[in-house]
Amino acid sequence: IDAEEGAVSGAICPAELGFDGEVAIYEYFTKEAKIVGAADKLAIDLPNPDVFRLYVIAKLENGKAVIGASEKMIAPGTYEKTEDGLRALCDGKFSVVAKAGAEITVNGKTTVAEKDGLITVDIKKYDIIK
Repeated sequence: IDAEEGAVSGAICPAELGFDGEVAIYEYFTKEAKIVGAADKLAIDLPNPDVFRLYVIAKLENGKAVIGASEKMIAPGTYEKTEDGLRALCDGKFSVVAKAGAEITVNGKTTVAEKDGLITVDIKKYDIIK
């Protein structure tokens, strides 16, 4: 994004995007995830034009934030909300960022987060996720 192809740096602040409370930030290329306060600023440094970042920012609800099928660039578009929970729209790896003790259940099988961070489970199209 720099005309001379130099380093670029900046920051993102979830509160400036309308978020409040705690949020999860997931980065697609590095697969890094963290939980931060909405007012926190995340420094972004891109040392050259060959380094990219694509962030998903999601609000924590009940100790977890849904990312979606994490191998897809537009992970939030890989599920839909239903009255039964979330319905997967593709096969793959489904991720949530969770606080320790939070649960994700796929077709009755529950996975509990042992520590704060990313939980990834295998899904099939039309699986129900809670």
